[in-house]
Amino acid sequence: MTDERKVLVLEPLADDPEVGRWLAALEDARRDTIHELSGVSAEMVDARPDPLLNSIGTLLADNLCRAYRTVRSATIPWLTCPGKLQMIA
Repeated sequence: MTDERKVLVLEPLADDPEVGRWLAALEDARRDTIHELSGVSAEMVDARPDPLLNSIGTLLADNLCRAYRTVRSATIPWLTCPGKLQMIA
């Protein structure tokens, strides 16, 4: 039995290799997220299963802000996460 491993190679998407790898990782995550959310309605994204739990949309916005802050801190420290987020497919 052979143990096959999948190797993930991210081609940089910018002139600076470190920034380019971060951008490639974000694009990869974006593509995976869009694939996983295909068939999910806007109502489902906004729904809160329990008053104490977050909606899918809230979790997506939080993750987007975290990714944004990670890239920002490595590249442009004065940028801030936008107050209003809009998911673009």
